[in-house]
Amino acid sequence: MLVIVLAQASVAEPEPPPVWESWRWLGTADERVLWATLAAAALLAAWGGWPACRALWLAWRRKS
Repeated sequence: MLVIVLAQASVAEPEPPPVWESWRWLGTADERVLWATLAAAALLAAWGGWPACRALWLAWRRKS
């Protein structure tokens, strides 16, 4: 009886990790590449856009 219970316990599937600890929410490997590319593009756009926004702000302040 004890052997059967131990065998059933060892066969039980482990619980899946939480969503934030896995890549499952990003879908397939191709979708992960797509999301990584989009995130990198957004970061580069924000990084490149900051000097332009700052220059516009400074020009507007000088004009006022």
